[in-house]
Amino acid sequence: MKDRQPTICMASSFHISERIGGVEWQTYFLATALRKAGFRVVFLCPTLRKNIPEPSDDLIYYPHGASAWDIPVKQITKHLQAIQPSIIYLRGKSSLQENGIVQKYAKKHSIPLVFGVSSDSDTQKHYRLQKLWNGSKGWAIKILLTPYAFWSDLRMIATLKAANMLIFQHRDQKNNCRISKPSAIIPSLHFPVKRAIQKSEANLVVWIANHRDGKNGELFLDLAKQSINLECKFHMVLGNCKGEKAQNIINKSYDIPNLTIEKGLSVQQIDALLEKAILLVNTSDKQLEGFPNIFIQAWLWETVTISLFVDPGGIITKHQLGRCSQSTTALFQDVRFLVNHPEQRKIMGVKAREYAEFYHGYEKNFHKAGELFGQILQHKDPDQCQNQTHYSHYTADAFE
Repeated sequence: MKDRQPTICMASSFHISERIGGVEWQTYFLATALRKAGFRVVFLCPTLRKNIPEPSDDLIYYPHGASAWDIPVKQITKHLQAIQPSIIYLRGKSSLQENGIVQKYAKKHSIPLVFGVSSDSDTQKHYRLQKLWNGSKGWAIKILLTPYAFWSDLRMIATLKAANMLIFQHRDQKNNCRISKPSAIIPSLHFPVKRAIQKSEANLVVWIANHRDGKNGELFLDLAKQSINLECKFHMVLGNCKGEKAQNIINKSYDIPNLTIEKGLSVQQIDALLEKAILLVNTSDKQLEGFPNIFIQAWLWETVTISLFVDPGGIITKHQLGRCSQSTTALFQDVRFLVNHPEQRKIMGVKAREYAEFYHGYEKNFHKAGELFGQILQHKDPDQCQNQTHYSHYTADAFE
């Protein structure tokens, strides 16, 4: 009798058809690579819709739980039983991850659990607690939220310990993880641009993100204000405009004549903007990001990255893909310099495209994911998965 096709359940983030972000994009590309490697892939995703869509062969929805206590445990358990996964893939911090239902199900049924680290903060011991107390909230709110922040940090530690395999986005992320587990660095994937690129003469400098705490979009407004006399235009794309802080940014932008703000752009519209842009500016806190998906998109369009703090694995500096400024003063200086020096900017842009195509191009790298998950299936017993030697040829960073 023919063996059943091995099934991988992708459980955690929203499906890319419902929300577009870095996590959703990279989960989609990973799933595409695994299907090409011969796996059956089924998404188990939350939905924001009131009427839950009927399950299909590769996509099952459950009601979105905003917190770990809202997760429909019985329904998710029923779906997992129907999927019969050979491997479960869980990615990043989420209400589903905090709830622990997926981890418990995997352990109970001896199913290998693979956890994809989404941001550098996932591996930090007290990140959420420190973020709370270093933030701007009042003392009463901080005291009220402290138990949850402490518990949330503990839940991430528990997830890292429960996983049979950890997947990291870059070398520093892996080296800084305090939990010793079999691990691998799998590149974020993208389809390369297969044509010549035409930059706009307007010298567009762009900022693109789903705005939330730690993205620091206000700094981009300050950059535009201080660059009124610079020969460029500033363009800000807010992927999430529901919060008060995002609305404040929109309100403040009205007085900045060289700044345009848009929201809710499609992937095609973002690609069109990146093709025209000369610089992508990132102002995020260092621990908030892992390997920003937008970096790779920009590099494929020969758009140079100027990042305030985020330099995943040091590759921006090492491969001269832009600048990692480390201070707001240096950030403003770096933008001015590269706007005024198109020759150096063009050299960096070509290097960025070459780097992205080689290390993140889908056709060159999709097989790495299939090989890794195939190795995990060969040693399906979770106790065996603790043996680092099974994955030794993946643990070195082969992408530098």
